[in-house]
Amino acid sequence: MIDYWQTLNYEERKRLVNIDINQAIQHLPYVTKDGKKIYLPCFNEKINTIYREEMVLFELKQYNRLRFECSHVIDKTKIDLNMVKAHFTSLEYICGKEMNYWAYCPINYLLVKFVNNSIEDYLPILRFNGDHQQLCELIKLYDENNEEMVLKFLVEYHLTSDKMEHKIVKEIERRYK
Repeated sequence: MIDYWQTLNYEERKRLVNIDINQAIQHLPYVTKDGKKIYLPCFNEKINTIYREEMVLFELKQYNRLRFECSHVIDKTKIDLNMVKAHFTSLEYICGKEMNYWAYCPINYLLVKFVNNSIEDYLPILRFNGDHQQLCELIKLYDENNEEMVLKFLVEYHLTSDKMEHKIVKEIERRYK
């Protein structure tokens, strides 16, 4: 049997590949950067353009190797709020604005503060129940540098381990009474 794929020219291959790609891509998450949809935010603009418009190029030898050797095309820019909100990371957006926001990481139980898309600070929160409003209250106290209230909040809402909670109670008694 003849492999018809080999007899097709580039435009014919592109058209056939794009039939399936265009249907699948409608359901994929993306972020928008400079008016273009980015489906692979960890990769540079060139790879995203190929993924979005020229998927058939991955058949060519020079692009096919990217499946195995892709470190040179990874965009090492920092995580931005759009990536968090589009669920490209395991982070859960809690509150804040574009260049100054907080997110919760359920993998290592951290409430992380991002400033200019870089991690500036973090708080260990071992018992997060999904109440974003509760964490927003804690963040407000933290941003106000109200150490006593932050410690009391952690204890009152049982957001840390039992052992840490016990230490915090002792510290509150020592410092503030």
